[in-house]
Amino acid sequence: MREYTTLTREAVDVVEGAAQYMSETTPMEHWSDKMLDLLLNGPTINGVKKDEVRALLRQTYAALKRYEVIGPMASPFMNDPTAIVALAFRELYPRLEYCAQYVPGLEDEEGEPACGLTIFPDDGSTPIVCISAEVPISAGPELLAHELAHVAAGEAVEHGPEWKAAEEAIFQKYNEILDAKIPDEPVEVTVTPHEVGGILAMPLKANIPDPQRDDWKLVTCPICGAECWENDLARQAMAAEPELRAACTTCALKAGVTTTLGTSTTLQPDTLRKVFRNYRQFAETQTRGARMIGVNMEGPFLSVKKRGAHILEYLLPADFDLFSELNELSGGRIRQVDLAPEIENGMDFIRKASKVCTVCVAHTTAGYDQTLAAYEAGATSNTHMYNAMVGFSHREPGTVGAIFDSDTYAELICDGFHIHPAVIRATFKNLGTDRICLISDSMRAAGCPNGTYELGEQDVFVKDGKAPLADGTIAGSVINVHTAVQRVISFGIPMETALKAATINPARAAKIDGVVGSIVPGKYADLLVVDDDVNVEEIYLAGVRQ
Repeated sequence: MREYTTLTREAVDVVEGAAQYMSETTPMEHWSDKMLDLLLNGPTINGVKKDEVRALLRQTYAALKRYEVIGPMASPFMNDPTAIVALAFRELYPRLEYCAQYVPGLEDEEGEPACGLTIFPDDGSTPIVCISAEVPISAGPELLAHELAHVAAGEAVEHGPEWKAAEEAIFQKYNEILDAKIPDEPVEVTVTPHEVGGILAMPLKANIPDPQRDDWKLVTCPICGAECWENDLARQAMAAEPELRAACTTCALKAGVTTTLGTSTTLQPDTLRKVFRNYRQFAETQTRGARMIGVNMEGPFLSVKKRGAHILEYLLPADFDLFSELNELSGGRIRQVDLAPEIENGMDFIRKASKVCTVCVAHTTAGYDQTLAAYEAGATSNTHMYNAMVGFSHREPGTVGAIFDSDTYAELICDGFHIHPAVIRATFKNLGTDRICLISDSMRAAGCPNGTYELGEQDVFVKDGKAPLADGTIAGSVINVHTAVQRVISFGIPMETALKAATINPARAAKIDGVVGSIVPGKYADLLVVDDDVNVEEIYLAGVRQ
């Protein structure tokens, strides 16, 4: 038998327009089993129209062509979200055709980077759905649904009510299909104590008088007796792991953190307004626990390509009016704002915001020159150096090279997952002792056991100290700054250098060194008493032993 590399031939193609010269035919999928059996297995095809046979051959040949070009389309995963989006669309709009493809370097009509777009050819042929090949795979389903809603609504509708209705219908059908494929089942909680200590932190009633959550029950801290809140997650965790302990935030924070900047994430503007209002209320009523001295506003003014765990659809161009509104809602407590300088209005935002607080270069595709321009405009610090920015190379120094070639501050996440210890050592050697700021980048799972937690409306799966999203993107850390100090010392950094990076350097970067960061008259008397291994033995907050 002759062997073929392909079943189709390059010189032979199925011309769609040729079908107009044929009489009306029935698509193959509508043929009866008897008809197909007669054609494929019968002794004769007498009585079958020639055009029907030609239609069969045309459809088969066209399908083979598509298969050999792009390969098998069926996903091997039963819960593949992109495949389920496509299935949802097909069930809702069975007569609508489209062609979908990932496109490297996707740009819109104005030459700007695009995440997704739909092309409607002028000749009325099949719409082409394009998804950027650079976006994380986790964003593919949402982008595909967005563009397929354009296919359903038509070219002229844009983002009107018809498009919105189509998008909502696709998502609804998606959920129906997914629920049918993978029915919800009770989640079994398996907990192992976390290396930070296996202590679940329970919010104090003094700090949150009314949580407005049905699952929050008032209990007393087993260590100090203070009233605090216990939720369902804490109860499940402790039921699954008898050795796990719960404590109020004051006792849990005896790990050695006295002052923090609460960090917001990328959310819808209305949700952000609620977050900053709540922060102001918390700041004005807090009586116990580690001092939250201000807010680090991380998002929504970030790069699409370097957004990390930030939600794509909530990213915005730099908006100084929104920033000013949120700052006002917080009572003027934004100490740092993170920004990708290359986004729309980025440089103008830096010039204005730098007069209000510290501006940090963050989640950015900016190269060497553009980053230096951001420093010239007023940015003075860099959010989690190496992570979510352009790396260093000998021909393109990138964002990292600009940090090396400036006098700006550089934040480092030293949990051992975000940055290799060798890179941490090299960075300390290059930047010296005055510019590096150890940050936790911690989320609500900090100090908690293995399990599933939430960050900015997304699930984070904590296992053995690492906290990734479902697609593997590292979402943040689960350590505190005291643990970061212990880690960098174990990596070979001198204790004095590590302590400086955890105290006065970040205080200066956030412009709060007038009240914290060192032990001098006029500042808060925040003191830690540690043993030879830097384990906390005593903690003093504003001179009061905790």
